[in-house]
Amino acid sequence: GYRETVFRVDHTVPNGPPERYLGRQLFDTKVDLAGAWARDYGREGGSTSFMRHIFRPEVTYWNLPWYNPNRYPDFDPFDKGWVARANRNLPIREGDEPVGGVNGLTYAISNDILWRSQNQQGQATVRDLLWFRLSQTNFFNSSSMGLDGTAQHHHPFSDFWGEMQFFPIKQVALGSNVGVSPYKEAFERADFKVTLLDQRLQNYLSVNYIYVKDFAKQINIETYLNLFRSVKTWVTYGHTFQTNNQLEERYGIVFQRQCWGVV
Repeated sequence: GYRETVFRVDHTVPNGPPERYLGRQLFDTKVDLAGAWARDYGREGGSTSFMRHIFRPEVTYWNLPWYNPNRYPDFDPFDKGWVARANRNLPIREGDEPVGGVNGLTYAISNDILWRSQNQQGQATVRDLLWFRLSQTNFFNSSSMGLDGTAQHHHPFSDFWGEMQFFPIKQVALGSNVGVSPYKEAFERADFKVTLLDQRLQNYLSVNYIYVKDFAKQINIETYLNLFRSVKTWVTYGHTFQTNNQLEERYGIVFQRQCWGVV
């Protein structure tokens, strides 16, 4: 892969770059190898309802060099030198930390359990029952690049990272992510989420608890309610037990007609 970012500077700032056009380049290499095996249970005798298990092993090598994360001009606290120190010795996942200085081999095993049936019209319907994944990364370097551009030290082997989503019924979803260190450092991170969904009325409630060792203990609550046929409202609330402070509180309302709406 090759990435190019080009900036055009309309107005210079004090101590800023004097050039009108600025650019930066970045190369990366990524190789994936994966397979999938499936088996059905309860399909004997021509049954239209049965369970399917999909087993998927995968191996990924990713090499992404260090680069200058700063942008022109400064857009967010990361550009101003804001630094967050937290243990993120997690397997490499694109879109998450580390964002640069990556050189590692990630291996994972995932399992999907699906339920297939037919509706009253004879059409096939497929519903997720359970999904879980276990992954780990073997790093070939001793540090990688965090969101703020600083070096973040990590062990040769990342935490064992387990991800799970369970759907006991159509209206309920349970999810959790758990990170366990292979170096006798116990649990490094754990997320637990409960989601309630009323599909007929399109009401939604989500409660999420996040724990990051020596960094975060917080709860996030989000809800959407269909008040009337064309009116919906939502509330978002976040609280941290680490410092016992409120992180966020938002309220919103949506008025939606057939081809236009106001938020």
